[in-house]
Amino acid sequence: MKKSIAFWSLLVVIAFGFCGCSDDNEGIGSSSDIIGSWVWVSNHGWIKEDGKVIEEWEDNEGDEWLYHIFHEDGRAEIIDVGDNWQVCEEGTWKLKNGELHLTLDGEYSVWPIISLTSTELVVGIHEKEQEDGITYEYYESAIYRKVE
Repeated sequence: MKKSIAFWSLLVVIAFGFCGCSDDNEGIGSSSDIIGSWVWVSNHGWIKEDGKVIEEWEDNEGDEWLYHIFHEDGRAEIIDVGDNWQVCEEGTWKLKNGELHLTLDGEYSVWPIISLTSTELVVGIHEKEQEDGITYEYYESAIYRKVE
């Protein structure tokens, strides 16, 4: 459970987000596909230095206790179902230009969507920068499953 909150926080820190409700999303699913409750299933990623992978990870444990809920009216919540349905974070969401825009507990982020169906959401990030002549790359994706 805490791992999922940490993962969401990590993604927020490195550039993702939530905000309202629109179908302006360049063909990646639709707002109606996002509406509902989702659980984190897995994530994987890597870090490269000058094209060489220096760290790689895969986590298939997921977190069935934290529900990420997207309401039709643009509200968003993360709820701990293992702790008497306690609301952990709340805010707003909007789907726009293939990205999920989020504001949770006042923190805004944008989550690029890799794929979206009525049952699966895959978000990911890829960053590349150069520092002191070294090229660094970071990639991470997360898969969520819709809960009925």
